[in-house]
Amino acid sequence: MVKKASNKAILQSIASAYGAGQKTVEQAIDDALEASMQHIGCARISLWRFENDGGARGLRCFVAKLVGQPTTDDSTLLAEDQYRAYYAALVQRSAFVSDDAMRDPQLLAMRGGYLLQNGITALLDIPVTINARAYGIVCCEQIGTAYRWSPQQIRTARETVTRAGLLLAQESTIRLGTLESMPIEPF
Repeated sequence: MVKKASNKAILQSIASAYGAGQKTVEQAIDDALEASMQHIGCARISLWRFENDGGARGLRCFVAKLVGQPTTDDSTLLAEDQYRAYYAALVQRSAFVSDDAMRDPQLLAMRGGYLLQNGITALLDIPVTINARAYGIVCCEQIGTAYRWSPQQIRTARETVTRAGLLLAQESTIRLGTLESMPIEPF
């Protein structure tokens, strides 16, 4: 029997290939998202970063991926002032878990727009944190019907995002001090 490689090993291999110039950043992101989706067991995954536009903070999606599909650019903005309940829950926990996004009171403001437009029925959002600051989130999503996230899926998502954060912190071309972030509450 062939042993399945760990997500940590796969992500490290992708990072090494990128660092060696064997993959473009786009290829590395696409490969990392596909591997993460398979390990976590989600139908869609998206990457979001914090940005500050004239004093109004928000989360902007920059890539999204459906299982087996190429990564696509996305520029959806979730402004903090529109989605306060979601933001409050996100910074107070190490994960935002919603098994039924369409009925979750903290996601009420997202129902008519983001959730409905993308057919999203369940969310598992993990902040990308480095040195007690959140730089963005990885959003694992299910499409179709409500979905109960298992403790293993939540643990795998946390481990994956933690590993990605460590790889980002080590990347010499990324200057964390120039990126928008927000302090997080201790978990």
